[in-house]
This record gives sequence, C-alpha cells and structure tokens, in this order.
Amino acid sequence: MVGNPPWNKPKGGRSTRQKSSTTHVDYCARQNPPVELPFRSPIDQAFIWRSRDFLKKDGRIGLILDTKNFFSQEDQSLKSKRQLFATLRPRAMVNLSALHNKGLFPSAEQPAMVLVVENGASRTGDEVVFTSAERSETFRKHGIVELFLERLHRLPTERIISEDLLLKIAAYGTPRDRAIMRGLFDQCDPLEAALEKTHLTLNTGFKRTASDTPVPPELIGKPMLEAKKLPRF
Repeated sequence: MVGNPPWNKPKGGRSTRQKSSTTHVDYCARQNPPVELPFRSPIDQAFIWRSRDFLKKDGRIGLILDTKNFFSQEDQSLKSKRQLFATLRPRAMVNLSALHNKGLFPSAEQPAMVLVVENGASRTGDEVVFTSAERSETFRKHGIVELFLERLHRLPTERIISEDLLLKIAAYGTPRDRAIMRGLFDQCDPLEAALEKTHLTLNTGFKRTASDTPVPPELIGKPMLEAKKLPRF
C-alpha cells in the first residue's frame, strides 16, 4: 500500500466539525494497545496505523510523511517513534529534507520523509535502509532525486529504538559523529539531570513572532538580547 496522506488537520468548512480534528486521535486511542502519536498528534502518523488495517501479515506500507516527527526530541514524539519501530518492521527510510523548497512538493510547508514498513513486529537483528537525498542545483531542471552510495546506511532497528538521536545523526552526520555521541551519552549526565542538581529548570523563554502570544510575566522588565545582534563565532 502506498500513499501521501495529509500532514495537517483539515482547514476551512470541514474544520468546524467537532469530529474533523479528533477522529484520528480517537482512532489511535482505541487501538490495543493505544497508539502514541507524536507531539501535537499529527494526522499523517495516524495513517500509518490505519493503513495497517488493510494489510495481510508481512504486507508493506510506503508513505510520504512529515520528516520532523522522526527527528523531534519531544518526549511524546520519542515514545511514538519507539512504539512504531517496535510494532511494525521499518524496512527503508528516504530523507528528502535537502529538497525542501526545491519544488519537489510545492505545497508542503515541512520537509518530507519516505517511510516503508512491514506489517509485523521488529525482529532481533533487523536493519533499516536509511538514506538522504542530496541537494542538487540542477534538480529543478531534471526533477530526478539523487541518492549516493556514501549516504546509504543500514541502521539496526534496536539502536533506533534505544538511541533517540540516531536518525538525525545518520541524516546529517557521519559514523564518527555517532561514535562521539554514544561516548558522550555513556560518560555524561543529560542536561536535565545537570540542571536538577543545581535546582534550575529548562525553559524556552519567549519568541518574537507575529502572533499575539503574551510575554511570560516573569520575563517582563528583564534585559533582552536580540538573536540578530549575537556575533558569529
């Protein structure tokens, strides 16, 4: 089964219906066990599980999805990724982020990922073929997605489940980067643990945007350094 599901909730007239934005969430909640969707419950991820309903055992699904849900470090997104890769067998992933804004999917606001999974639980020793498309200056002319052998990885599924940053490092880093990150995780406390020891908390502060989101009261009156004024290293 192949498809390109919607990445966002319906807009316009359909969005005024009560069920239009909750149906996919309710569907996932009714599964046994319940399906954990990534942060903000993106509808395209629900299509993975709904597609499974129409497959025989060992049947495969190939979908074009929003990349950010596979790279997100939000707790909800990490739980969702672990459940997905443990319950279904990921066979191949093609990261198309480099071609974002290059006309591959003109209406898409986010980069794309091609995901191929098999209907069946992951097995010991499983590997996922993971690759990233290259940015090409001539892509607009020929429309061919270029994949190169040096960007082809075979990632153990067990490591994808246990190492939260593995996919992102495979997409943008090197085997050396992965080795360094594994060493850091083994030897150092995570930032949250270090902050807890000093009785500090990790917050996002506030972001200057076009929305009318109010500035947190505890920040009003404090000095502010604009990001555009920060010097480059």
